[in-house]
Amino acid sequence: MRLIFNDLAMGTFQRLVDLRAFIDLLDEGVPLVMQRTKEAYKEQAEREDVEYPDYLLEDQVLDERFAQWMPRFGAYSCLILLYSIVESQLLAYSEKLGAKLQSPLHPKDMRGRGVQQTSLYLNRVASIDVTKDPGWKDIDDLRELRNLIVHRGGKPGKSKDQQDLVTRLTASYPQQFWLPDSWPYQQVWVSMRLCSHLATEIEAFFRRRFKEAGFSEKISDFV
Repeated sequence: MRLIFNDLAMGTFQRLVDLRAFIDLLDEGVPLVMQRTKEAYKEQAEREDVEYPDYLLEDQVLDERFAQWMPRFGAYSCLILLYSIVESQLLAYSEKLGAKLQSPLHPKDMRGRGVQQTSLYLNRVASIDVTKDPGWKDIDDLRELRNLIVHRGGKPGKSKDQQDLVTRLTASYPQQFWLPDSWPYQQVWVSMRLCSHLATEIEAFFRRRFKEAGFSEKISDFV
């Protein structure tokens, strides 16, 4: 007798668990590093008798680095990583399901790209409309966020559709996504709480999909 494990389900959930741990590390770690760095600089300034204007200028630089750039880059990185997990694991799920159903088609035979292409394949081959899943809105929002970050550097864009997207996301995720009025680089702000929320909802999405297909991360069969 041997045990059969579903490596796709196990691998998917392990990646999501690790990513959520990374999100928590950034969320908790950046403020601690900021505090330690500022304390170290204050001690150095006192030892070297740094003049107050110079001290204040460097202190402002540290504020911008740790309170603006690092949280922003951290959230952007987490969203890009999360989308890559969704895209690769949803594709692997559809390929596995297609093989189970002995379909001659491949996801790349469908029009479109990424998760949209995969969703068409699942609908065509298995009559599964993943866009009806309660977690699909979060996946679609994640896709839009990823594109905003990767293709526009976090800037809202100038077209009406791009501006409407920022307005919609701001309304959908209050106090978690916004465009700061005073930020000179005009880049959107994404909270770590939103990253964590999306990771949680996407994990729930995959659990529903794997359960429906009979793909469990636990022991799935005895042989």
